Amino acid sequence: MNNVVTVPPLGPPPRTTAGPLKDVLLNFGGMVNPLMPKEEYVAYARLIYSAAKRAVNLRNAALPKSQHAKLIVLVASLDVARGIDPQDPEAARMVLPDEALDLMASVELVCCTAGLGNLYAAGAVANAVLLLPPLHEGHAIQTHLVRKAGVSVDAMDWHEFTGGAPINYYNGSLEVMDDVSKAQKEVISSGQAQKALTDRMLAAMLQSADSAAGPSAQDPPLRALITTFGQDNGDAMAARIVDVLSRVT
Repeated sequence: MNNVVTVPPLGPPPRTTAGPLKDVLLNFGGMVNPLMPKEEYVAYARLIYSAAKRAVNLRNAALPKSQHAKLIVLVASLDVARGIDPQDPEAARMVLPDEALDLMASVELVCCTAGLGNLYAAGAVANAVLLLPPLHEGHAIQTHLVRKAGVSVDAMDWHEFTGGAPINYYNGSLEVMDDVSKAQKEVISSGQAQKALTDRMLAAMLQSADSAAGPSAQDPPLRALITTFGQDNGDAMAARIVDVLSRVT
């Protein structure tokens, strides 16, 4: 197509230095879907938050006090902020994008949804990354495409906890969302499935704590997303637009 040009994805520049790492960040940005009832994604956030909180407590119990971490929770929805923990109205907070990037760069593990914004932000600045179970087909397909490009990523999926067959995320949107809703309700109603979710998050936390405790000359695995597909702050896109306009005027 003559009227199409390719530019690198918009995103923050890759971080080249690393300071002392601590804490675990749970980032629910990119979660809200206009086709999904509010109750569904609030229940999702509450489920994941509860598992993450238990996992952090188990992580801290297994490690020296000097390596103890706290759980930081970011949301992009007031509904989620208010519903994630009825007993603690300050459990989650909303921040500006620059502060979210600073937090992602400072923690030893980022747990986030696989929205494109999250993927490129985490790829640029985060250390260890754990992708949360897909809330819709976009999350799962984006994870699949990242892996297909040869980028290593640690991602959870519902069948790990339900014991059922994997969801076919290439089905229609409504069918996928119905399958996700059923899987989510199955995990919510099963103590065994919730324990499996907690254990999965705990394993990622212990691995990231071990990596953060020692020196590493290697970039985090998801940094390959940036080196493979590039990164742009908007300059490349603007240059392409100017180039096209100069040829048609």
